[in-house]
Amino acid sequence: CQHKATTSHASRTIDSASCYTNPLLSIGGPAFGALFHNGMYYYIRGVDDKICLWALKDITEITHEPTKTIWPVDDSQSYSHIWDPQIHYINGKWYVYFSMDGDSDNRQLHVLENASPDPLEGEFVLKGKISTDPHNNLAIYGHPFVHKGKLYLLWSGWKNKRIFEEMQCLYIAEMSDPWTLASERVLISEPKYEWECQWVGTDGNKAAYPVYVNEMPFLFHSRDKDKLLVYYSASANWTP
Repeated sequence: CQHKATTSHASRTIDSASCYTNPLLSIGGPAFGALFHNGMYYYIRGVDDKICLWALKDITEITHEPTKTIWPVDDSQSYSHIWDPQIHYINGKWYVYFSMDGDSDNRQLHVLENASPDPLEGEFVLKGKISTDPHNNLAIYGHPFVHKGKLYLLWSGWKNKRIFEEMQCLYIAEMSDPWTLASERVLISEPKYEWECQWVGTDGNKAAYPVYVNEMPFLFHSRDKDKLLVYYSASANWTP
C-alpha cells in the first residue's frame, strides 16, 4: 500500500484506492500448487485431508469460483496428513503428486492419475506410493519434469532417519513412468550454508534437535533454454 502521511510521523492513514490485496491469501493455506495450461489456471490444495481443485481463466477470481474435491471422493476412504499437492500434465494425462500418511519419519510421495482432458471431469485414481529409497526415508514435495524426452522427479527427503538432527536434502531420479523411479536417487543439494541451517525462530521457537532444510524444489529453464534451474526453500519453516 501507499500511505499518505499526516503531520505526525507516528500517525498515518491508508489511501485504500492505492492498495492492492493479494486475492490468493484468503484461501491460501500451507499446502497448495498452481499450473497454467491451455489458457486456464489450475489451483490445487489440501483441505481437511482431501485434495481440492479450482479451474479459472482469471486466477484473481479464485474466491468467487467453485472448487471440486478430486480425491478421495468416497467418504469411506480415510487418509491422513495429505500435504503439498501439485498438479502436472504429462503425456496427455493429469497427475497429482502429494505426500500423505505417517509422521515425519515415514511420510511418502503418492501419485494420482486422470486420463480426462479436463481434470475436473473423469476420475483421479491412486497409482500408488513412489518408493524413493530402500529405507522409506521421508520424501515430500515431489516435482516431475521432462528433459530431452526423459521424465525426472525432484523431491525433498532425508538421507537417513533422524537421531540427533534432521537433515532434509534435495534429490533427483529418472522415472520409467509418472509413478515409478527408474534409477537410484541422486543427491543434488544438502543444507550447509548458514541461511539453510536456521532452526530457531525469532521468538525462540525451536525443535528438540537441529533441523536443517532444503525443500520444495521447482524446476525452471533459463531464458536461453540452455540450463536447468532448481529453486527451493531453505531452513525450518518457522524461521524467517
